Amino acid sequence: MALNFLDMCSLPVYTAPYHACAEIDVKRFSNWRDLPMNALLTEGMNQFAVRFARTVLPKVMGSRLRVLPVGIRNLQQLDELGTGPFLVEGDVSQFGPTARVRITVRKMGAEATPVLMQAEVAAAVAGVVAVADGTPAHANSVPPLNWQVNDDPLFRLTSPFSQIDRYGFQVNPGCPLLEEHFPGFAVAPGSLVLSFVWEQTARRLGVRGKQLQIDDARFVRPVIPGVDYTCSLRDLAADGKPGRFRFVLSSANGDVHSQGIFHFEGMQDGLAVPQDEQTEVAA
Repeated sequence: MALNFLDMCSLPVYTAPYHACAEIDVKRFSNWRDLPMNALLTEGMNQFAVRFARTVLPKVMGSRLRVLPVGIRNLQQLDELGTGPFLVEGDVSQFGPTARVRITVRKMGAEATPVLMQAEVAAAVAGVVAVADGTPAHANSVPPLNWQVNDDPLFRLTSPFSQIDRYGFQVNPGCPLLEEHFPGFAVAPGSLVLSFVWEQTARRLGVRGKQLQIDDARFVRPVIPGVDYTCSLRDLAADGKPGRFRFVLSSANGDVHSQGIFHFEGMQDGLAVPQDEQTEVAA
């Protein structure tokens, strides 16, 4: 039986005022083996943040308003992840038009285990508000449906190594994940977009096996099928931030769809020489 991508995280349970926990079980998603575990856990953290944020955002509880993640800060993978299940905990506060959720992820167990991932997620009502820096958040308000999966990839590189500081890709409209996310308005999940852009950036930098670290990422506009996207990279070493690279994901008309800063520790400065390779990410 195929289970739901959007059900990887259970509903939050309050353990104290403005503090809650939940379970992330990636095996609820039938194609969980096709995607990097850090991408799936990032999605689980987003799901937790969105559901927790609903409890503090005005006029959301009891309504059909969709709440979505609009930004992630200080995302760190601190250890090898395994396959779970995982305990996710966090506290929530309202910050202007957004809710800010500080999150930790551990292995589920009878006793406290080391933190595996942590982040701060900003969530907001779709299409109505902006994140703190004024970046607009856009999304639909159609509720998700269950779906069956197959082996279609979610992303396809279109210009993987044509230039050293940029690469291009498209979202595969045939990927069944888009039937759930969302019906009538297909959008690639922001967590998987970030993971894909991170992976391609790591390949471009010539580093492998690095643990996921994102200083800051903003979901500005949805990433959808039928559009050519370009990810541009800029080394921030000259700005006094070694190991950090700003990424800007944009479409051909110049609209920015996502942007932020990746953090790679213990690497040599500069971008690697382009290679003649192509990569797909399946879902």
